[in-house]
Amino acid sequence: WLPSAWGTDRVLVWNTLQCGGRVGFARKPPGLFEDARELGPLDIVSPPAVFDELFAEYQNRVRRREPGLGEARAAAEALASFHNLLGPRLRYLTLGGAPVSPATAAWAKRCFGVEVFESYGTTETTGIATNGRIEEGVEVRVVHRPADPRERLPVEELLDRETGSAKFVY
Repeated sequence: WLPSAWGTDRVLVWNTLQCGGRVGFARKPPGLFEDARELGPLDIVSPPAVFDELFAEYQNRVRRREPGLGEARAAAEALASFHNLLGPRLRYLTLGGAPVSPATAAWAKRCFGVEVFESYGTTETTGIATNGRIEEGVEVRVVHRPADPRERLPVEELLDRETGSAKFVY
């Protein structure tokens, strides 16, 4: 459920196909969940906003419970109603593209019974950290940024001539 312009989406699609997997392209809500049940994904990579909305709906259902129904019972029933929303084969969720609320991540793990990973990266470079830990082989450092946004860094500072790899400066 990532925009195709994101580097992560492109990498995931090609890696999946290269390994013999299948890729499904789902619609936006409300058809998104119908598509997920039909496609039966093993894993989902998504912006956290999708799961923030599901968590908010879960909380609303618990708050609007029928009179006489205890909160614990209402919470269990609401949780059960979301459990198969993404199909029966789900193994894990990766949320990224924006900060992930700890409450949303904990709810998703409890609701879907899978590991929930938080990925951090940039649109152009894909993930560089998972669950707050920098990936192996990724160098992170603070560099001088000109005060005037019109002032550009020299190309030498953006390209590692020895390896030919780009250095992304934000």
